[in-house]
Amino acid sequence: MLTPQKAKRAYEHAESALVGNELEDAEKELNSALGMYPKSAVAWCLMGTLHEEKLQLDKAFTDYSQALLADSQLQAAYLGLARIAFREKRWQEVVRFTDHVASVNPIAFPVAYLYP
Repeated sequence: MLTPQKAKRAYEHAESALVGNELEDAEKELNSALGMYPKSAVAWCLMGTLHEEKLQLDKAFTDYSQALLADSQLQAAYLGLARIAFREKRWQEVVRFTDHVASVNPIAFPVAYLYP
């Protein structure tokens, strides 16, 4: 299923707001996008990044997990989970998430090699 155009626009506005460190605007846009299209893995992943930025790690973990439920191949979500596990010193999870990313595409995400 294709992402509805309005949801895509809301996601793009959220991405711009996040880059500009306008976290409240980004969250509003992402909530709008997810309200229109709750299966948007990219929007869930970006929401995880937003919550991670706000140090709301439990919410970020849930967001990244939602992203993977929508698209189990979204490597950015695995990296987000690895970052959270790293911050919380859950080393086995760090290794599990980064190993997954490295095994899928060992060249595309070199940052995965920095964690274990």
